[in-house]
Amino acid sequence: VNAIEEGRRIYDNIKKFILYMLASNTGEVLILLLGILAGLELPLLAIQLLWINLVTDGLPALALGVDPPDRDIMNRNPRPPSESILTRPNTFFILFTGMYVGLASFVLFWWKLGFPALFTPGKVAVSEETLILARSVTFTAAILLQKVIALAVRSPKNSLLSAEFFRNKWLLIAIIISLILQLIVLYVPAVAAIFRVTGIELIDWVAISITLAIFFIITEIYKFFARRGYLPVIH
Repeated sequence: VNAIEEGRRIYDNIKKFILYMLASNTGEVLILLLGILAGLELPLLAIQLLWINLVTDGLPALALGVDPPDRDIMNRNPRPPSESILTRPNTFFILFTGMYVGLASFVLFWWKLGFPALFTPGKVAVSEETLILARSVTFTAAILLQKVIALAVRSPKNSLLSAEFFRNKWLLIAIIISLILQLIVLYVPAVAAIFRVTGIELIDWVAISITLAIFFIITEIYKFFARRGYLPVIH
């Protein structure tokens, strides 16, 4: 019995890791694609993408690998041996989440550039200061949205507001460390110069918080109906 429970926990954590990484990377690709298609400067630079993937994404992804089992893990029916990790609900989650991260981050980038005309021949001319600030906001928004994704994939049904939220202390520590590192990148001048970013203002934090809140609400609504059997479980 213990072996079956451990096997299910390992399999679940592999799925969480894959869902988190694919959804996050889909969002990053979409951010760049939208920037190119819209005729704007690149919303994220190569060094910023490396920072996201190697540091701020890596820590939560590792923490998901040691996630404790769901309390109902032994009440589930056995999964079909031929079942793919990328089931229809999981694929939907990856695509929807990636689209949300990409679109929300791109809209913030567009907003900080002053809502220039899109899809025009040639790149829109903006000052270097404006571009750096816009990239800083987009950079930070993408990172924080991906932290909410990490929390969302922990449990297919349980709300982030439930006691389940605190069961994986390593994930919470990883998220806190990622946030501290991002603040250092933004507000320590020597580090900010390397990443070509700048400190963002209070209004920018408010805008980023709104995008996080919208994603959180959508996730909670979906899980509410999934718990009642009206929607397929993403897991």
